[in-house]
Amino acid sequence: MYICAIIESMTFLRPEILTALILLTLPIIVHLFEFRIFKPTVFSNLLFLEHLKHEQHRYQKLKRWLILLLRLGYFTGIIMAFALPTIPEQSNTLQDAPAYLLYLDNSFSTTAKGFSGSSLLSEAKEELYQWSKSLDGNQINWFTNDAQYPNQSIKDFQQTILSLSASPRQHSPEQVTLNAQRMFAQMGASNRHLIWYTDHQNWSVPSNLDGIELTLRSLIATDRTNICLEKAAIDRSDPDKTRLSVLLSNNLNEEQSITIRVYKEDKLFTQTGTKLSPGQDKTVDFDLGALNKFKGMVTIEDRGLGYDDTLYFNVPPQPKVKVLSIGQKSHAVLRSIFDEKDFSYNQRDLSTLDFSLIREQNLIILDQLPSINNALIGALKEHLLNSGGLVIIPEMATMETAQQILSEFRLGRISSLNQQSRTVIEINANDPFYKGIFEQNVADFQYPTVGQSYNVNTQARTLLSFDQGTP
Repeated sequence: MYICAIIESMTFLRPEILTALILLTLPIIVHLFEFRIFKPTVFSNLLFLEHLKHEQHRYQKLKRWLILLLRLGYFTGIIMAFALPTIPEQSNTLQDAPAYLLYLDNSFSTTAKGFSGSSLLSEAKEELYQWSKSLDGNQINWFTNDAQYPNQSIKDFQQTILSLSASPRQHSPEQVTLNAQRMFAQMGASNRHLIWYTDHQNWSVPSNLDGIELTLRSLIATDRTNICLEKAAIDRSDPDKTRLSVLLSNNLNEEQSITIRVYKEDKLFTQTGTKLSPGQDKTVDFDLGALNKFKGMVTIEDRGLGYDDTLYFNVPPQPKVKVLSIGQKSHAVLRSIFDEKDFSYNQRDLSTLDFSLIREQNLIILDQLPSINNALIGALKEHLLNSGGLVIIPEMATMETAQQILSEFRLGRISSLNQQSRTVIEINANDPFYKGIFEQNVADFQYPTVGQSYNVNTQARTLLSFDQGTP
């Protein structure tokens, strides 16, 4: 078995000399055709030679075969000696059969323009496609940021490489090397060669090569300056106005003007121009009006990467504000205030109230309740903890209930009832409560007059102030 293994691993430095083995046919021809001339000799009696002739015939036949074998072995040895046979070491044998693995970086950064005017990814795809046409019956092992393709035929490789597109995924050099090691292990290869197509974005020499011979194919872009649509934000604090804020970033070398376009359902809705300073982010605002539902996109045009020049956004329908009024004395007035267009208004009596409704509401109104129980107070406290709103309309005839409600929610204390007419002279428009209500200064506002009011001692924020500065 050992000799057979040596013979199988034997190679020749000059294998063309082995063609001379065809000359071994000459001894065979000489053996088959004996070119001897027999000369007759007169003899008196041949009977005593009969036995000697039979013995000599077998001896001569064996002799001729031995001579033939010696001649063949002699010439074979001479020819093989000139062919320079050698038995390589195991490491040299492996070096003669390297395993190649190809990695193509198809991250979005490869969409930058190359010297040919096409993207770097397109240049790499065309190069690999033309290279595959020169292969003959070989299988290709390769992978990208999205998938691995072990032992792929040349035809399948050509179809895959032509349909390959840029990917949002980007692997670190260590991740790429780890994937390569896994594929090499599946291939059972020891002499590992990795061909790496990269544009050198966020690239460094990986620390975990572990015996992998690395060959870099650099993809060079003509210009790396780029403008990016980072994000878009929707502000709907004002129900009559929807504001779209677009944030742009850049790595420009000089100031540049661009046009930002906003599309609604693939139709141009509005556009504006702006100037960008090198390396400085900028936010551009658009007024979309009182739009209740909007599907659109924002686009820019620049000389850099193309994948970050479009941003899609969606303005969902404005949900109605859920309002629950507990009590019925002010129902007619409240119904006129909370119209069906913007509000989902419901009225319930305290005696028939389903407390599970409170968790679903945005605003709770206590409408002149003559009494209040602990269960309702606990439900309202949970409602306030969940950022819900509460409006209290006190009952004039039952001051005890109003005092209890204010005390439970730490809103102060009613000191007395004022039955004289008083005028509201100030609105605290800067309070967050009025956010999105006033578009301009309210100094010239026509303030109302109140017939009856309560004098309240409180540390809470004041929204309206009377002529004497009291809340």
